[in-house]
Amino acid sequence: MDDDFNTPRALAIILNFTKHINGKINDILEKELNKMDYYFINESLLFLKDFDKTFKLDLFKEKEVVKEDNSSELLEIMMNNREN
Repeated sequence: MDDDFNTPRALAIILNFTKHINGKINDILEKELNKMDYYFINESLLFLKDFDKTFKLDLFKEKEVVKEDNSSELLEIMMNNREN
């Protein structure tokens, strides 16, 4: 197994890269966007989408929005049933 991909290290590098991108985006939002900033963001996004597609991570898939949290009501019903 000397030729494995070292997946944990690869994912750590990608995580650091996304943190760097987020920091860069925050810096850019505080000032006017120039061509180099736009190019950096665009290329970074293309890279992350390609990475996401390659490893089937679904990072860009829309997440379901939970409308209501009924867990406390469910817990109360369970407790009541347990007591009876």
